This record gives sequence, structure tokens and C-alpha cells, in this order.
Amino acid sequence: MAKVFRLPDPADVWQFTVEVSRRPDGQHAARLVDCRASLIETGNTASAAKLREIADLLEQGIVTMRADADALTTSHI
Repeated sequence: MAKVFRLPDPADVWQFTVEVSRRPDGQHAARLVDCRASLIETGNTASAAKLREIADLLEQGIVTMRADADALTTSHI
């Protein structure tokens, strides 16, 4: 009989931390605080391009946050 290895269940994996603050002029600003080394140290991509990629990932996460908010709104009707 073949040996069977149990793989771990898929789970969320932290990617980066962003701090959102309000500037004195009232504008909100997002700043990368911490990040997985694998997102920063891979390849020969320029720092500006890597930060833009992280901003794109954050934008994708915001879509999920809005969907969570919509679910909360509809669950209380």
C-alpha cells in the first residue's frame, strides 16, 4: 500500500501591512509598513514597480473588504 501524506489545509497567508493615516490637509494616505520578503526581494524589478504591484494587491483586497461590508449590510435586513 502506498504511503499517503496529508497536506495542510489551505489557509490565509499574511502578505503585507499598510497603515492609513489622515494628513493635516485632510487627505488620506496609505503607507507600506511591513511586507513579506518574497514580495520585495524577488527578481530585478525596480522598487517603484514592486510598490505599485503591492498597491495593486491592496486594491484587490479592498474589493473583498467591500464585499464583506455588503454582506454585513444585507445580513441585518
